[in-house]
Parts: sequence; structure tokens; C-alpha cells
Amino acid sequence: MPPHSPHIQVQNFRGATVACQVMGDRPFFLHGPVNAGQIMGAQWFANLLAELRCDFPAARIFGVLDCQNHTGQALMALECGISHILVGTLAQTAFDALGQIATQRECHIWHGISLMPETDPADGLLPAFPLFIMNDHYLPASECKKRLLAHLAQQ
Repeated sequence: MPPHSPHIQVQNFRGATVACQVMGDRPFFLHGPVNAGQIMGAQWFANLLAELRCDFPAARIFGVLDCQNHTGQALMALECGISHILVGTLAQTAFDALGQIATQRECHIWHGISLMPETDPADGLLPAFPLFIMNDHYLPASECKKRLLAHLAQQ
């Protein structure tokens, strides 16, 4: 994964489809909605990623599921094979245990978002990045595409 691949947050399949259409074969991180691990579940996100990969075989998608402070949801995300899991405030022992399981599955557990761009991903903090929020829950696909293209042009 190139170090500066775009991070795109979507609310639904339509927004994820727009992201795949715009990104083509360029790698990118696809974030689900805030707290999607708890609200929609890891299996929903895993199914979304599987369908996208089927519809867009050239797409280089790295899924990121936000599980907030829900250790059980983070575990389920690991079981579902989601490559990147974002967690909030967890006890250090829980974070370490998740990290060990993630390593065995070649996945990553990130907690928080670092404000320091030089953050080493090995410390578990999500490096600073510009997160493009698709707003696909209320914008039409054409507007989402236009805004994503404009965002990428600024990178």
C-alpha cells in the first residue's frame, strides 16, 4: 500500500461504488460509517467489500471498519477478514490482544487518529490523513463523484 493512498468514507453501497469507479485500479482505504461495527455489523461491511471486489475486480480496496470502543465488534471484524479496524478507547490489554490476533490474520488495528503525519503505523495510531467524507447518504452519485474528483485533484 503506497503511504499516501486516499481515505474515503462512505455511508452505503452507492457511495462505495462511486469511490471504486473514480479510483479505478489505484489503491485506497474505504472507511465505513462512523461506528459501523456496532450499528451495521462487521459482516455487513465484509459483504459490501466482497460485492465491490466482485463488481470492480481491478479495484485495490483496503477496508477500514470503525468499531469505536466495542472489542467484540473488532473481534468480529477480524473474523470477517476486514484488513483495517479502527477502535477508540480500549483497555491496553484488550488493544494488545486484538493486535496479536490482527497480526496472525495479517490485519491492522488502529486506535485514534494521530495529528502527527510522521506517526509510525506500527504504534497502532492511524497516521494523519485527509479523510474524504462522501456524504453519499444525501448527495446524488453525480455530485459525490464530482466532489471526490475535486478532492483527489488537491492531493
